[in-house]
Amino acid sequence: SSDLYVFDIKDKVGNIDDSDKPTESKLRIFDYYDNLLLEETDRLYDAQDAGLSYKYTDENELEEEIGKEVANKYDITKKELDDIYIKVMVYKMK
Repeated sequence: SSDLYVFDIKDKVGNIDDSDKPTESKLRIFDYYDNLLLEETDRLYDAQDAGLSYKYTDENELEEEIGKEVANKYDITKKELDDIYIKVMVYKMK
């Protein structure tokens, strides 16, 4: 069969316009958090590969502790940090 299926996802998730663009401050927080997560995750994996212990026992603890650290640095709540992360991630995916 040569059926053709077309899915228009934009109508389902909504269109993102410039009014949805995160502020420079939110972009800065996102970048700092994202980079720190990547760096620390790499260090954790390197330690695990070498059979060594690291300051975080697993990815969940790492993400939780890094989140607290970043929230404290920018004087925001962990919930606000999570909201910023999601908003910027969605914006960057557009």
